[in-house]
Amino acid sequence: ATQGRVEVYLNGVWSYVCDHNWSINEANVVCRQLGYRYALSAYANVSGIATVPILKDTVHCGGSEIQIDQCVFTHSYYDYYRHCNYWQQRGAGVSCHKGDVGVRLSGRYSTTGSSTYGLVEVNLSGVWSTVCKNNWDLYDADVVCRQLGFARAYTASIHSDDYRGYRKAAASGPSVMDNVDCIGNEEQIQQCKFNSTPNHNCRSFYSAASVGCAYHF
Repeated sequence: ATQGRVEVYLNGVWSYVCDHNWSINEANVVCRQLGYRYALSAYANVSGIATVPILKDTVHCGGSEIQIDQCVFTHSYYDYYRHCNYWQQRGAGVSCHKGDVGVRLSGRYSTTGSSTYGLVEVNLSGVWSTVCKNNWDLYDADVVCRQLGFARAYTASIHSDDYRGYRKAAASGPSVMDNVDCIGNEEQIQQCKFNSTPNHNCRSFYSAASVGCAYHF
């Protein structure tokens, strides 16, 4: 399932996570742990199977953790009995993004689709292609990073060494987007203005646009 209540297996017992102060940061960690790209929503007061609450009332995740148990768990008797007791069963929930988001990153140190930085590839009409870096800037990079589930872009240019290790088997087509011009509030790079007939200088992998994405603002 791509959505539901968050339950964890501790000491041989499945327990639900309390929804006190539950946010999209914690939901993102859970969704990535389950193999999804990012969370669409974080929910409160969600029902589920487990009837025992986890003996911590608040989970604090920075957002970059790989697993929920790497986050900070705190406990307050007042908050626990107010929000997380056996009778209320106020469980935290998530809705995770399933499937391809139409953009991915590839490069020397990345496994396609999972790195925080790399060359930008887009899926247009079923074909993965690079994006030409003519006029590429941080506004464009921001849109790509948010589309991938990150908070923002910290750079619109990666080190040239990354190009030398580019996985040529990744993108099967040449650049189909040139002179990308994003305002910055678009949800997808495909919504930005661009030239679909790339310039002659877009034929090399060295002309491909790149980004570095951050989990935090």
